[in-house]
Amino acid sequence: MAVVGRIPAGLVPWIAAVPSVLSILLAYGLAVQAGHVPAFLPAISQCGAEAPERFVLRLGMLPACVMMSFHWFVIVAYLRRLEEEPCGYKDAVYSPEPKRHSSCFCCCLCCCCECWRVLDWLALRAGVAGCLGLLVSLAVLESDGTTPQKLHGALAEFFFLANLTAHVCVVVKLYKLRHNRGDGPPWFSMAFKTCVLVMEWVALLFAAYSSFTKMGDVYWHICEWAGAFLVIGFNLSFAWDYHRRFYVDSLFDPSHLSDETWSGEMIRYALPAAKMRQRGRHVPN
Repeated sequence: MAVVGRIPAGLVPWIAAVPSVLSILLAYGLAVQAGHVPAFLPAISQCGAEAPERFVLRLGMLPACVMMSFHWFVIVAYLRRLEEEPCGYKDAVYSPEPKRHSSCFCCCLCCCCECWRVLDWLALRAGVAGCLGLLVSLAVLESDGTTPQKLHGALAEFFFLANLTAHVCVVVKLYKLRHNRGDGPPWFSMAFKTCVLVMEWVALLFAAYSSFTKMGDVYWHICEWAGAFLVIGFNLSFAWDYHRRFYVDSLFDPSHLSDETWSGEMIRYALPAAKMRQRGRHVPN
């Protein structure tokens, strides 16, 4: 198994956050300038209903949703690496191959953490499903009256509920690891995640209350903007946790390929020809 690419894990939440924030703010600015929405607290979906701002919103949110989905795989790998590292997560590097530990440590994990694996499973699926729901919600958003509003609204709400579920699972798992191991993210990162989670619950309850009491659309818009940036903030908090200790590797396993394929197509994109010759590999014409 060869490492063909490596990036710091802390870049992943930033790659997901920057396009989403820029696209939302640019779409809002274009919509206000064109007179399509009021300047004071329009709904985010309203900022992406008319042209040209809807193209800006979709252009930014498409890669953002893909990277947010990928980031959930990184988060789950991070949680499992915290379980696997007997001495904490210092100088750890992501790898699909778990390290071998002493039987004492394995017994400790079986007793304390094995039953908590369901949190990883639920967080991953809820987070990815929420991102897919947001993609479909943006895809059906149109300005010509053909938007299925119930579908759009249901998928947008599903995005927030799914992320809230995933965030609860992650925070509970991290507190469990800190309690059992005395290890995990820095205290300020845990405090930030906890505050974000509490504010997400407050926004959800306030949105439900405003809907039942028909307080007005402006309160729902407040909850929508708050929920969007709380989700982004929660994801960005992992950049503190990863810092420079964790990396995301692209791995290549040539075990199922012939020597001709290994020396030709698959390795070409990973190593320049000069390095291939230096390592004594055949460089195809």
